[in-house]
Parts: sequence; C-alpha cells; structure tokens
Amino acid sequence: MNNNEGYTIFKSLGVTIDYLCIDLENNKVTATISYLKKIKVTVIVDFNNNTVQIDGDFKEILSADPDSDANSYIEQIRECGRMFIEKEIINPKEYYESFLK
Repeated sequence: MNNNEGYTIFKSLGVTIDYLCIDLENNKVTATISYLKKIKVTVIVDFNNNTVQIDGDFKEILSADPDSDANSYIEQIRECGRMFIEKEIINPKEYYESFLK
C-alpha cells in the first residue's frame, strides 16, 4: 500500500435524532436524541416564540461524540425542523426514506 492509499471505516456512534412531532399549526418541532437506542434528551423548538426547551442530559451523548457539543445537536434540530415546517413535512422518516427508493 502506498503512503497515499488507505481505507476508512465508518462506524455509528450510536447517537440518533428522531423527530417525534412536526406541529405545522403552531410551528413547533419535538425531537429526541438517543444513545444506544435509549432516549437521553428531548428538544422542543418553538419557532413562533424563538425558544428551545431541553429536557435531559447530554453527558453520555457527548462522551460518545467528543468532537461535538450540545449546541451542535440543538442547531441541527433547529435547522432540520425549520426545513420540515417550511416544506410542510409532517413525517420526516418518510421524507428521508423517499430518497432511498
């Protein structure tokens, strides 16, 4: 193998974000962040009032993903949530799965 050749192994950290509710009427998004399939944090973004409610602890999530911080996860939920509301997507899972077909 030459010095400029190699391979990379991509391995899941076990951290997932699930969007439980996209409330188009009230412009709210509820998402959970899980680690190893156990919910650790629930985030509710209210776009009308520009508020974020966080329930839970990022400790285990950040220990699995030390290159990130809590704000990066919250920002990801905000940006995806904003897109879901703008495009009137109420089922993000179906939306993402449609790209796999």
